[in-house]
Amino acid sequence: MSDDIKKAIAEVLAPAAEMQRLSHKAMLTTDEVAQLYGISAHMLAVMRTQNRGPAYSQLAKGGKVLYSPKSIDDWLAAQAVQPRAV
Repeated sequence: MSDDIKKAIAEVLAPAAEMQRLSHKAMLTTDEVAQLYGISAHMLAVMRTQNRGPAYSQLAKGGKVLYSPKSIDDWLAAQAVQPRAV
C-alpha cells in the first residue's frame, strides 16, 4: 500500500480514533466534553454559572474544570423527555 493511501486512511480514521480515546478517559476537560458529547464549551460554562448542567470538579477557584463521563451520562439521562401518547 502506498504512503499516500496510508496517509489518507489515517486522516479519515483520525476523528474516530480521537473519539475512542476520549471515551476511555476518567476525566474530561470542557473542550473534550464538547467534542465527545456535542455540548458546546460555551453552553457548559453558562450552565456552570447558573448552577445547572452536569456535575464537575474544579480543584481551585478559576482552575481547570473536569467532568467525569458518568456525570455527563447521568445528567443527559436526567434530561430525557418522555413523549406523551397522542
